This record gives sequence, C-alpha cells and structure tokens, in this order.
Amino acid sequence: MLALFLCFSERNGQLYFDIACNPDFNKRWASKKVLKFIFETAFKTLGYDEFIVESLNENARSVVRRFGFEKVIGNFYTLNVRAKPVGRYMK
Repeated sequence: MLALFLCFSERNGQLYFDIACNPDFNKRWASKKVLKFIFETAFKTLGYDEFIVESLNENARSVVRRFGFEKVIGNFYTLNVRAKPVGRYMK
C-alpha cells in the first residue's frame, strides 16, 4: 500500500513540491522525520532557498500555513529556508 508520495520538480528555475497522501494516513503523515526529510532535501541536498507548493483545498492550505508557508498567489504558497518552522526541523 502506498501511504505517501513526495515529488520535487523544477520549473523556470524554481523548485516545486507536491505531496499526495492515502486518505487512511491523513493527519498522520507529517512526522518530524518526514518534515525533516522534505526540508533537508529542498534546502541542503537540492540547494534551493525556497520552494513552492500548490494547495488545492482548505485542509491542505491549513497544513502549509501551519508549517510556515506564505501565500504567493491563488493556491500557491512558498517556504523560505530562513522561516522559523524550517529551523526547528533542520537542527
């Protein structure tokens, strides 16, 4: 069973991140280990200063805001390496 799908992609020099979660794991996938993996991959391994997500429903928007993402336009949110929540996971 696939519980979680994570995908980074680059478009026009910007890093985008997409996540899909099996409904059976909603509200249980965002462990410290998973978040640390996401942040370290984007900021250390891939070397970006920020990445962008598209949140298509209110539940997803609530989650990204909780993790420090800021709204850019429409359903797009960005997270910068200097955001306080990132620092908590990349110690």
